[in-house]
Amino acid sequence: MKIVEKGENCEVYSSQTKFWAYHEANPKTYRKIVNLCREVKGAGHEHFSMDAIFHRLRWYMVVEAKTKEPFKLNDHYTSFYARLVAKQEPDLCDFFEMRKQRTVVHEGPFGLGRKSA
Repeated sequence: MKIVEKGENCEVYSSQTKFWAYHEANPKTYRKIVNLCREVKGAGHEHFSMDAIFHRLRWYMVVEAKTKEPFKLNDHYTSFYARLVAKQEPDLCDFFEMRKQRTVVHEGPFGLGRKSA
């Protein structure tokens, strides 16, 4: 599925647009992120870093699961996944500290749109 936003003179792929396309194409990634978050929370941490979760997931896929196909997870998606997890998983709603985002964002399939700055 090709999702684009039209810029003034050309088509521009926004980080959010790319995130939703990735998320839709890789549902297992979300489930693994949630499992890792719950594992960290179960170890006694009230708050944690989505960046650390991403790095742990990469390690898991390459070293522990020994995935043969390349596993790619864009660092630009950390804030989107943190917000998605907080919205969709009540037990993790306060697990991440969120900063105000400055870009105009359109509603995703889970109603995660942000206000423009």
